Amino acid sequence: MRIDGEHLEPLRLRNDHDDEPPARPQATRAAHAYEPPHAVDEHAQRQILAFLIARESLVEPDNDDTLVLAMTKGAEAEAMALAKTAHGHVTVVRGGPGMNADAADGSARSFDLSTREGMDGFAATLGVPSHVANEVSTTLSMADIAERDELAEIAKAWAPAERGERSPSRLLVSGHGGTRSVFGDQTGWVNFSSIARLAHAMPNAAARVEDVFVSACFQGHAANIDVWIQAFPNLRTVHGYRSYAPERDITNIRTWEAATRGHAERRVALPIGNSWTRHDGFFNKEQQLHVVRRQVAALDVFDSHFKGEEPSPRSGALSNYYVAIKELENHSELSASERLVWSDRVTRTMYLRHYPGVAECFAADHAAVLRTGYASLGTNAPDFSRMGRKQALEAIADAERRAAALPPRPATRELLRVLRELKELKSDHGKNDLRFP
Repeated sequence: MRIDGEHLEPLRLRNDHDDEPPARPQATRAAHAYEPPHAVDEHAQRQILAFLIARESLVEPDNDDTLVLAMTKGAEAEAMALAKTAHGHVTVVRGGPGMNADAADGSARSFDLSTREGMDGFAATLGVPSHVANEVSTTLSMADIAERDELAEIAKAWAPAERGERSPSRLLVSGHGGTRSVFGDQTGWVNFSSIARLAHAMPNAAARVEDVFVSACFQGHAANIDVWIQAFPNLRTVHGYRSYAPERDITNIRTWEAATRGHAERRVALPIGNSWTRHDGFFNKEQQLHVVRRQVAALDVFDSHFKGEEPSPRSGALSNYYVAIKELENHSELSASERLVWSDRVTRTMYLRHYPGVAECFAADHAAVLRTGYASLGTNAPDFSRMGRKQALEAIADAERRAAALPPRPATRELLRVLRELKELKSDHGKNDLRFP
C-alpha cells in the first residue's frame, strides 16, 4: 500500500473476538472439462475457458480482503479508517498523475506506461500466465494514458488469483464521480469500463469479487451499476449514490464492510443511495425516460447561469438542475449520441457550480497568454480570478472587439483561443479542460 509516497505492508486488522467463517476450499477444474474444436483459434479458446471458469464459479472467494481505489485525500482517509476495523487485508491503490508503474516482482525496475514496450514489460513482472500478461498489456494500451498507472496497481492486487493464490473479494472505489468514472484532485481519473476490461483480462481475479461499493457522486444509477454486474460474474452486491456522496464517507464504508463479510448478500441503507443484490435486483428502480426528461425541462436554469444573469451557487436551483441532468445522462435508455450531448452539459454545469474556482485556475493557468495577448491589444490583462461570470463575459466581448479592429497576430489569436475556453466552458477541440481547486 502507498500512502503519501511511503510503502506500507497490506493492512490486516481485526478484533480478536470476531469469528471469521472457515475458508472454503477452492474448486479446481478438471483437465477435460472443455475440449475446444480445432477450428477455434487459440485466442478464442482462452476466452471460452475464461468464461466457463467465471460463470461456473470454479474459483470461489475465500477471504474478506478489500481493494480500495482512492483517488482523493478524503478517500485515503477512508481507507485508513477502514483498515482499523475491517476483516482481511486492505490494499490501497492511490490515484496519481504519473505514467509509470513499478515492477510487480519486487525488483527496482520502473516502466513507462506511455509506451507499448513499457506496458509489456510491466505485465511480464506480474507472474501470471503469458496469455494473461498479454491481455493486461492490451488493456493498458486501450486505456487513457492518465489511468494506466492506477490500472497497473489494480492488476498487481489481482495477479495472485491468476496464479491460484489469494486476491480481494471486495472492491471499494472512492473519489469524485464523473461519467461512469472516478477522478481525483489533479490526480487523474479511472473509467469504470477500463476496470471492467481489466477484469475480463484477469478472469480468476474477477470471479473472486463479490461486493463493490462506489463512494462517489451520482454512481448509483442502474446503468452505472450494470458495468460492475457485467464485469464480475460472482458479484453479490453493489452499492452507490444516486446523488451527492459524503466527502469522507467513513461511517457508510465501515457499515458496508461489516455487512458484506463472508458470503453475505446484505443491503446497506445509504442516503440517496441505490444498491443491487444478486437475488433481489435493484433497490431503486429507474424512472421512465420521458419522466426524467420532463424533470430536466422543469428545472432548466442553465442559460441564465451560463450568461451570468444569476449567481452560480453550489446549492439551490442550479444544483437541483445538475442532479436532474446527471440522472438523465445516466439513464439506461438514452442513446449513445444523446448521452454525449448531456455529458457535455453536465460538465459545463459543474463548471458553473464551481465558477469562482474555475476563474481562479483559468487566470493562473493562462497567466502568460493573458499578459502577452492583452499587450498585443495595447492594454493590460484584467484579473479574471476576481470576476463573476457576467463581468468575465463582458471582458471577453471587449477583447474580441479590440482584436477585430487590429491586424491578426499570433499572441492575439492565442489569447482569443483561451478566452473562448472560458466563454464556452470548453475548449476548441471539444474537450473540457478547465479545472477548479
